[in-house]
Formats: sequence, C-alpha cells, structure tokens
Amino acid sequence: MKSVVRKVKLGDLELVSEVIRRIANSRLPVRAAYWISRSLKPINDELAGLANLKNDLAQKYGEKDENGKLILSEDKRGVKLAPATVEEYWKELKELFETETEIMIHPLSLDMLANVEITPFEMQAILFLLEEEEVEGTSRLDN
Repeated sequence: MKSVVRKVKLGDLELVSEVIRRIANSRLPVRAAYWISRSLKPINDELAGLANLKNDLAQKYGEKDENGKLILSEDKRGVKLAPATVEEYWKELKELFETETEIMIHPLSLDMLANVEITPFEMQAILFLLEEEEVEGTSRLDN
C-alpha cells in the first residue's frame, strides 16, 4: 500500500481526532490495524502542533490571575478571555483552523473498516483516510 499526501484543514483534523481514536481503539483485522497505526503518527504530530498554537493564543488573549496564570472559563473547558480581546482571539483561531496542512497517510479501503460501526457524520469526517477510488465510489452512490 502506497503512502499519499493529503491536504486537510487543521480545524477539520481536530474535529476528526476523536473519530480516528475510536476507530484506532476498535478491534480490527491485523492489516487494517497496521495501516491505521501508520497514519496515526503524522496525525498526532499535527494535533500536537495545533494544541501548542492554541495554547499560544490562550496565553496571548486569556485573562491571567495575580500570579500570571491563566484563569479558566466558567465551564472549565477553556480559558477566560479578556473582554477587549475576544474578537481578535476568535479571528486568529478561525484563521488557524482554516490553515491547510499536508499529512502523509496510508489510505484505507472500506473493507478494512468492515467491522467498525460508524455514523454517516463520522464517515464524512474520515473520507481523507480512504483510498481515492473508495471515496469516488461513495460519492457516486450518493447521486
């Protein structure tokens, strides 16, 4: 199986990371597990870089306490943004999420995922991991 380079937006990659992790934790045939594991490293590397960039934005725009530590938002899922910087933060985050990157993956066939239960939304999210012939065949079925 040949490796290919695929373009993907960083925001899309973050959205599909949970789906990919769930599939990677499924019981799969050996061949499928091997190729998925080969694609995980470059994806995880990109996600780690994205996490660092998001942290940089939080440091830049987040409110800090008297000790210089970031203050968590009320829901504890992010940082509290300084009111004067909210618009600029979201502008930069959107720009970051729209950034395209190239990832070397090992395309999968639908047969490799035969034992995986997946929703249509999840399938749409991972199309970039499938062999192009499989994706083209899927889109023809939709018409």
